[in-house]
Order: sequence, then C-alpha cells, then structure tokens
Amino acid sequence: INNQAQMNPIKLINSLAKELNIYENTCITRMENNTAYTNNNHIKANKIIVTTGYPFLKIKGLYSLKLTQNKSYVMVIKNYTSFKGNMIGGRDDSLYFRSYKDYLLVGGSDSNAGDNIDGFNDIKEYIQDDDIVYSWVNQDTISLDSIPYIGRYTKNDNDLFLATGFNMYGMTGSMISSMVLTDLIVGRNNIYSDVFSPDRALNKQNLLKNICNSMINLIKIKRHRCNHLGCCLNYNRYENTYECPCHGSKYDEHGNVLDGPAIKNKKM
Repeated sequence: INNQAQMNPIKLINSLAKELNIYENTCITRMENNTAYTNNNHIKANKIIVTTGYPFLKIKGLYSLKLTQNKSYVMVIKNYTSFKGNMIGGRDDSLYFRSYKDYLLVGGSDSNAGDNIDGFNDIKEYIQDDDIVYSWVNQDTISLDSIPYIGRYTKNDNDLFLATGFNMYGMTGSMISSMVLTDLIVGRNNIYSDVFSPDRALNKQNLLKNICNSMINLIKIKRHRCNHLGCCLNYNRYENTYECPCHGSKYDEHGNVLDGPAIKNKKM
C-alpha cells in the first residue's frame, strides 16, 4: 500500500505519558467494587479500567474461557536499507516485516502459548542473514471471534471496564478502546460499543474448544502447575520457560512470572 503511515509506538506513548500521572511497579492482587488492593494498601476510584493484556481477575466475566494467548516471534536485522515500510502476508503462516531506520524487523511463526516449538527457526531460514542483532517473543490475547472485548467488565458493571483480546493488533485496538470506553464512562452513545461488547454472542465452537483444552490440562498429572487456575505447565526447551497451555501464563526456569494472567511466582 503506497504512502503508508508508520508510527513508533514508544514515541507515541512517551508523548501521551507527559499528560498523565502514571504509577508503576504496583501489583494489584484483587479488586472489589471500586477498590483495587495491593499487598499493603488499596486504591479507590470512581471508574476503573482493566487493561492488563489478559484480565487478571480469575473468575469474574469468565474471560479464562473467552480468551487464548498466542506467541509471535521477531528477529531484527541491522544494515538493511532495501525495504521501507510495513508488509504482512494474507495467510496465517505468513511472515510480517517492518523497517525502522537501517533495521528490518521480521516476525511470524505464530503459535499457541504452551507449544514447545522453535519459533525462530522459520524466520532464520527465510532471512538467511548472520547480522541478527535482536530477537524476542511477543505474546497477545486472542478473542473467540477475532474482535477485541471492549466495554463493561460484565453486563452488570457500571464502574468497572476492560479492554482485551487485541489479536496481535495492539495499536489499532488501543485507539478503538480509548474512544469506546471514553463514551461509555461519560454516558455518550458510541456506534461501536455493541460490536466490541464483551457480553456479545460468541463463537460456540471456539468456546467449546477452550473449555475442552482447559479440562484436559487440569486433569493431566504433571509436577508443575500454574498459579492462575491450576492448569499443568509445559516446559519450552527452546526458551527455557514453563508455559500454561490454558491461559498463557509464563514462568522462567526459576518460577518467576514472565507473563500473566498469573501474578505470583512459584516454587519449581
């Protein structure tokens, strides 16, 4: 597509952050009504929005059945100037490309959290380049119908909202979320609120698949289990991590949480 707009998300966030009061490194352990609790204190607010990627409240809203988590692998090549812009393939197994200065980001090999695969292998074979300077694994929440959940946490909530299930399109999902949630909070009508409502009718086939996957991994007998809802953990030997195939929590080999919805470390 000619004349694409290309945005640097870090620069955008840094610009927006200048107008906000942001407090980091505060672990919220539970929420009741209009109060969020930490280990030592609590925070009250008239309206609360949960935007933790994967909702960390275990049962409320049953998001453990309405979401999965997928991983995507990215490798970065330096001194690559023959391509500028963004490209993404039309198939599920396609790679995607993004340029930044003299770097080229190549991503793909998307897989379910908990899969024991070498996600970098296909990218390495494609680019065949020794000048790889960075690599990482991104993880994102996937909704049952590929449309984000944006709105009231449950249909009965008037003060608790959420945005999740961005399906690997975080920039787009966050912009839509800001518009829909602002209107809901101030009482304005938004023409998209029904489309993204977490209470909408869902894909029953994918819902049943999620339920079956959770049941299978709950009854399996394995040494290590996730602190979130007790599913067994799979060891990913390519990343030296323990991963939950039910809801995507991720731990390092020492039991430290790398990715939610689990919020507590575990003994390994």
